[in-house]
Amino acid sequence: MTIASEAGVRELPLTFAQQRLWSLDQLVPGMTAYNMYAPFRMRGPLDHDALQWAFTQVVTRHEVLRATFPSADGEPVQRVAPPGELALAHLDLSGLPLPQAEQRARELVTRWLDESYDLANGPLIKARLIHLGPRDHILVLLYHHIVCDGWSLNIIFDELAALYGARLTGAPDPLPPLPTQYGDYAAWQRGTLTDDYLAEHLDFWRAKLGDAPAHLDLPTDRRRPAVQQFDGERYHLTVAPDMWSRVQAAARSYRVTPFMLLYGCYAALLSRWSGSTDFLIGVPMAARLQTGVEPLVGNFVNILPMRVDLAGDPTIGEFVRRIRGATLEYFAHQEVPFEKLVEVLRPNRTTSYSPLVQIMFTLQNLRPVLPGFPGVDVEVFRVELNTSFLDLWLEFAPRGDEATATFRYMTSLFDGATIVRIAAAFERFLAAFTAESGLRLSELPLLGEQERAVVRDEWSRSAPAVTSELLVPDLIAEAARLHPDRTAVRSAGRSLTYRELDARANQVAHALIGRGIGPESVVGLHLDRGPEFVTAMLGVLKAGGAYLPLDPASPPDRIARMVAIAGAALVLDPPGLDRLDLAEQPVGPPVVRRDPDHLAYVIFTSGSTGDPKGVGVGHAAIANRLLWMRDAYGLQPEDRVLHKTPATFDVSVWELLLPLLTGARLVLAEPGRQGDPDHLVELIEAERVTITHFVPPMLAAFLDSPDVGRCTSLRLVVCSGQALPPELRDRFTGLLPARLENLYGPTEAAVDVTAWRCDTETGRHIVPIGRPIAGVQTYVLDAGLGLAPIDVPGELYLGGVALARGYAGRPDLTADRFVPHPFATTPGERLYRTGDQVRWRAGGVLEYLGRNDEQVKIRGYRIEPGEIQAALTGHPRVRQALVVGHQTTGDHQELVAYLVCDQPAPDAAELRRWLGQRLPAYLVPTAFAQLEAFPLTRNGKVDRAALPAPDGRVRAVTGFAAAATGVEVLITEVWAELLGLTEVGVLHNFFDLGGNSLTMSKVRARLAARLGREIPMLALYEHPTVSSLARHLDGGSQAEADLAAAFPHLRPGRRSV
Repeated sequence: MTIASEAGVRELPLTFAQQRLWSLDQLVPGMTAYNMYAPFRMRGPLDHDALQWAFTQVVTRHEVLRATFPSADGEPVQRVAPPGELALAHLDLSGLPLPQAEQRARELVTRWLDESYDLANGPLIKARLIHLGPRDHILVLLYHHIVCDGWSLNIIFDELAALYGARLTGAPDPLPPLPTQYGDYAAWQRGTLTDDYLAEHLDFWRAKLGDAPAHLDLPTDRRRPAVQQFDGERYHLTVAPDMWSRVQAAARSYRVTPFMLLYGCYAALLSRWSGSTDFLIGVPMAARLQTGVEPLVGNFVNILPMRVDLAGDPTIGEFVRRIRGATLEYFAHQEVPFEKLVEVLRPNRTTSYSPLVQIMFTLQNLRPVLPGFPGVDVEVFRVELNTSFLDLWLEFAPRGDEATATFRYMTSLFDGATIVRIAAAFERFLAAFTAESGLRLSELPLLGEQERAVVRDEWSRSAPAVTSELLVPDLIAEAARLHPDRTAVRSAGRSLTYRELDARANQVAHALIGRGIGPESVVGLHLDRGPEFVTAMLGVLKAGGAYLPLDPASPPDRIARMVAIAGAALVLDPPGLDRLDLAEQPVGPPVVRRDPDHLAYVIFTSGSTGDPKGVGVGHAAIANRLLWMRDAYGLQPEDRVLHKTPATFDVSVWELLLPLLTGARLVLAEPGRQGDPDHLVELIEAERVTITHFVPPMLAAFLDSPDVGRCTSLRLVVCSGQALPPELRDRFTGLLPARLENLYGPTEAAVDVTAWRCDTETGRHIVPIGRPIAGVQTYVLDAGLGLAPIDVPGELYLGGVALARGYAGRPDLTADRFVPHPFATTPGERLYRTGDQVRWRAGGVLEYLGRNDEQVKIRGYRIEPGEIQAALTGHPRVRQALVVGHQTTGDHQELVAYLVCDQPAPDAAELRRWLGQRLPAYLVPTAFAQLEAFPLTRNGKVDRAALPAPDGRVRAVTGFAAAATGVEVLITEVWAELLGLTEVGVLHNFFDLGGNSLTMSKVRARLAARLGREIPMLALYEHPTVSSLARHLDGGSQAEADLAAAFPHLRPGRRSV
């Protein structure tokens, strides 16, 4: 199609591509991400006047290079200035030694690239000449992407060289007249590419991308900023001639283009790195589809958001063929501008990343142009860009018989070391794509051999197990022999010495043996916390049996199910203990053959089907765990260890047994008061407790006690059971001088399997769970049981001596969770599949990211609540936070934040502002509820089932609520007028109603005029609903009304946030 010229028109519309860049500049005024440059080193006799004239002729020839972009009432126009001279600025560095001059030149170019362009007033193209010597120069062309693209740059330098040569020889202008101008193309595009004209194409894109994921969850080194940052770096990977030749040969054998092969390789890598099989990769297109635009300068680039389908774990050959078909389809529909797609598809909008596309791939087919100035040698002068407008962009550029792969990335998200690892993995994938067509994508090597060996053999496998010829009951007996008169157990003013404890436990053991209890027998202990429980537990172990703790407060039916599942031969309750006739039993140790593989205890955890799961742990596993802790924390007979955890929770195992095998004192909290911070403070102070344990919510409550500072005897506090928030860690360090340890471990692996000392600074927003303890293996694996690289989330699998034997009476469940060991060194080894998401950090440290089943999916975003919780607890008056996904009508979910706050509690508006400065908009909860305290289970964890549930929908997004305040009325009127609507409610989202970036700029102009003050464009994006924007503009808060609707059954004090 030929574009008619509209010569003489001084003001023209913007193309869709220009509109996007103009809108971004309005959103982030002065952003430099789209500042472009072309620097060349020029050696030889250079005629400065001829160069100046040639530049001026090029700018005269191409109107877009004289364009500026002012706006009226929020509507931008492309205004072309009359022809004039392009000033070639000169800078003389010839007085400096050459190395210093070159370095100074690089610094200058970098500084110039950081200078903002004024799109409304220009100029938007600049030329500068740096003189290093009489015959040594650096020519730098600086321009904004809104007026020029890469294709155009080649045109400019071709024409510049031709004009320069003609000026030197006195020849006439050698360039033919242009058939049209870029502004004419803009007018044609706006007039022609209507929804009706593009209907068939738009139907295709709706079908392809209508339900596409909002973004690709690539693991990052830092939280994604609430507002996108454009600082960036580049990493260059050279593809050697041999490999580049293999790429071209493989493409021919697959009957695809090199682009398709490289794009597929990149997609496969991103899939494995992120764990996603469905995402979009943007592909820039030259988009010069119309007749007559080839010689024009301007920004023609269009971006194709191509959806990648990796479902079914295809082979390389199958996947490349899949890519070929998809690429041909997408290319056939490239006429639709990217900005039109955003407008039609209405993806979720956020200020934290670009809509539809955050990842890009390019294969540069353009020949690199070096200006051919007569008598002058020209080469590129290397200066690295320090910006990036996307999360990650891989740009492939063939150079003769080799190629360069350049990874451009945002430094707000990624460390350089991470990108180096990604590039190395890409190189490995590329080798596989050019050699192994039958290999499945899940089999491609993410890790190099050296990195694989480090992760598998050094990080995943800890020090050897702590060995001992004695098992736990024997170790305790030895402690009794060494310290017979020391106090072993202290409870409510009562004491047992080691001699007394050992004798009574021996009597229990003899009585149990007389009733048929021995190795592999299970004995239930239906007893409250007290010396009797300790004696009975130790007696069961001395008899060779395994103890099963039963909560006396549990319903009888549940206890009966546990006893039946565990196959308990006997249940001891207080009357049962009396019936053992202990006084008639000998006090000497029984003769029992105990084996390290024998069962030591059975502890039940909740099951997803409603039936509890009984986890059986052997003697070797618990002995290793206790001996490791003894050695790691230097336990001495002088220590006093507090036991407050319910015996049905596995932390109680080390609380009870660890002090007894070291000759230390076991201090028992009063039954039923383990959750009372005041009782714990009194007990710790009175008994001079040195070691205790808390789950994080209970630690927070403990630190809230006004008398916590009296607990000066504490030297070690262990946290486990839930993720430890960094703010809670910091509070602890400011209040108590004790050492804080963050431990992790499921019931299925002898209490704890990793440990981290919390005074080790990481500078990160996650407190690590550390490294595996002795005898434990910790593998981070992907879905195909392959080792996950550093930084890449995977599921945590556990191995080694710590593993439980399995689930009592459930061989099916045992087989499902305890799987064959893919890296076994001994036949029959197993791994336990935890269901926990973790990742390795540099240095072999593990970070816990959350449960697989606790992820929330909202409007296409995959959300980890822990990130929001960490941001909330960073608020100076928020002590605890829990964020959950609340199911509303249909499949819709909303985020609800439950808080425990200091008074005066922040209201919802303040919390939204706080989060809005730290998190993307989609991570800000819809509703907030303040509780006096979180409901806790008997184990001290948050009882999610007991949280008050909102009635009906939480802040219905699509429901209608009329404007109430003056600012709300103003906003709804402006929206309705500009969007062509008859009615707008305060809960409506601007983009859901069909708004786009251009309409948003008009909204800003109208509101600013009516309110008499400037409004940043960013504020409109951060507050996309009428109600949130009104609160921002007038400072008011409707938090009480919001919460009253969402939580009507809560008393006013509980919805004061």
